[in-house]
Amino acid sequence: MKKCTLLVDGDIEAHKAAFSSETEVNWYDDVWTLHTNLAIAKENFKSSVRCAMKDTESDTAIICLTSHDNFRYSVLPAYKSNRKSRKPLGYPAFIGWIKENFQTCQKPSLEADDVLGILSTHPTLIEGERIVWSVDKDLKGIPGRLWRGERDASGAAVIQEVTEKEADRWFFTQILTGDATDGYSGCPGVGPVKAAKLLEGVANPWRVIVSAYSAAGLDEASALQQARVARICRYTDYNLEKNEVILWNPRK
Repeated sequence: MKKCTLLVDGDIEAHKAAFSSETEVNWYDDVWTLHTNLAIAKENFKSSVRCAMKDTESDTAIICLTSHDNFRYSVLPAYKSNRKSRKPLGYPAFIGWIKENFQTCQKPSLEADDVLGILSTHPTLIEGERIVWSVDKDLKGIPGRLWRGERDASGAAVIQEVTEKEADRWFFTQILTGDATDGYSGCPGVGPVKAAKLLEGVANPWRVIVSAYSAAGLDEASALQQARVARICRYTDYNLEKNEVILWNPRK
């Protein structure tokens, strides 16, 4: 039987586990405090990974984490600037514990999504099968096997096989529609329905995208900026020897 590695979106699972260990306490009248017990977070994290490995019939797991820096900020300074949510209590210590107790992967300037994409698509870094585990819709832009936590009527894990064509289509769609959650706007006036019509059956999606941006009063440089923040890295988008991102180029 082929070895199978589960590639875990560590950001999402760590946040879920850490928030699950927080407790509000009302001491008296209007005095409230918030505290955490990371022992609970640790058990919940271990249980989640263990169950996911069993559900996906994986032999091992790699926890993928976001770096403290992010190349997208240099491309689009406003990237994710709309996010105001706080980190869970004790989060740095919790991430430290994960690194000490699990096999992890974290690369300079990359988000966890990018690490997942690189490990999933690289032909030789990981032996055997790979399954990405993430509820983040952005991972639809990565070719390979993807589990978003969905199950069929019998309770079995529903693992998607994302083709390169499907992943590319998702990427081109994101350039047009943008992503309000991540703070990039896409092409003004283009939503999912219009993007689908624009991209249907076209041989040169980039030409169509540039035309749509032009019709909205924006130039190709604007479209390229959106494309580069929308792009989830595949192994061809990152120089592993230099630990540097290779910014997406439509003409390569």
